[in-house]
Order: sequence, then C-alpha cells, then structure tokens
Amino acid sequence: MSVRRQVSAAPAPYWPRRFAVFAVLAALAALLAASPRSMAAEEGEITAPEDSWISVTGTAVATARGRFRLDHGGDETPVMIDSKRYMKERDRIDNRTVTVYGRLDRDFFDRERLEAAAVFVHDLDLAFYADGVSEEGVRRSLSQPQDGPAPEPGMIGISGRVAATRDDGLTLRAGGREFKVDTSGVADRSAVKEVGRGDMILVYGKLGESRLFDNPAIRARSMTVLKQGADAR
Repeated sequence: MSVRRQVSAAPAPYWPRRFAVFAVLAALAALLAASPRSMAAEEGEITAPEDSWISVTGTAVATARGRFRLDHGGDETPVMIDSKRYMKERDRIDNRTVTVYGRLDRDFFDRERLEAAAVFVHDLDLAFYADGVSEEGVRRSLSQPQDGPAPEPGMIGISGRVAATRDDGLTLRAGGREFKVDTSGVADRSAVKEVGRGDMILVYGKLGESRLFDNPAIRARSMTVLKQGADAR
C-alpha cells in the first residue's frame, strides 16, 4: 500500500502565489515512484531509480538563448531549457530568484548541467515550461498556494530511494549517485526514525558546501515518504 506522509521542520517550504514548489516536485516524484522502472534489480538490493526529480533554487545569471547559469550560493550550475517562451522573455529573469525543476537521471552527473522541465520566477509569479511539458498536468497536481518569502538560494529538493539510515541522517540514492542527508534539522525525530531502508522519499533542504556535481550533501528541512519498503520497488 502506498504511503504519503509529511515529515517537516518549521518553517514549511515556500509556496509561490500560483505554483506550489514542493508540491510540484512531490507530484512528479510520486509518478516516478509508481513507475515499473523504479524497481530494484534484485530482492534485497537497494538501487537508485532510473529517473528521479530535482529542484534547485538560486539566482539566474548569464541568461542566453536556451540557457542560463543558476547561482545557488558559492557555485553556479548550467541550466538548459527548450522553451519558446523563455527565448522571448529570458531578459526578464536575469538576476532574479528562480527554482528550476528537472530529471535527475543517470546522465545528470556526467552532463554537469540541469535540463529544465520548468523554471519558476518567484517575484514575477511567472513560469517557463519546456516545450512538450504539460503545464495543465503540472497545475492539476498543485495544492492551495500559501504566501511567504521566496526560498533562499541553495534550497534543493530530490526524490530517491533510501539506501541506509543513521541517527542523524540517511543516504539517498538518485541519479546513479548517493546523497548524504543530514536530518538533524527536521523537528519530528520520531517521524524521522520511521523512514526506513528502501523507502522512496522526497527530501527538501539546503545544499551543503560541496558542488552539486561532486559529493552532494543536503541539510534536510522536510521529507515526504512517497512509498515504503517493498512498495517502493
């Protein structure tokens, strides 16, 4: 049986006026969690799903045709977006806080760039969707938006499978890599302990000091369990 519960710290993740940042990623991740491609290779083996989802918040800089760079605090990640609307309006996002959503597949770390499915511009209440991505499909997954400040640069959300747990954190497998997740900032300690090996989860928090493409570490602020144990395979 599928399980979906929230394990959070205060404050909750930001929800823009029209677009629910955390809810979008959760909905996309839930679709992948239900996919047959997310099955483990063997009984008892914890493998990364073939495709996970990632969101990263930062400042859009060096905007150009079909691309820009995302400054998320001490590091910049190249972003590619195939969007006719972005081509026409890209100057509007320069030096603004944006959240980028994309697939975290097995080639993500080799490419060392984020191929955006959607880009949200927080202070303009504006979204760019990659051509071929269903805007209406994403909108239907959203919950009621809440007011609040834009997320700070370096906030990151990742869906993946739990490979190991410990008292103060866990190891998340996604995109062919392992992410070290520090859960000490999540307020509900008893709920954190319920997250087990093999669960498919979504983690939202602050990116650590390392580069996104090196040995990524996350200081979690909230988690969502998408599927538990055997159901996640």
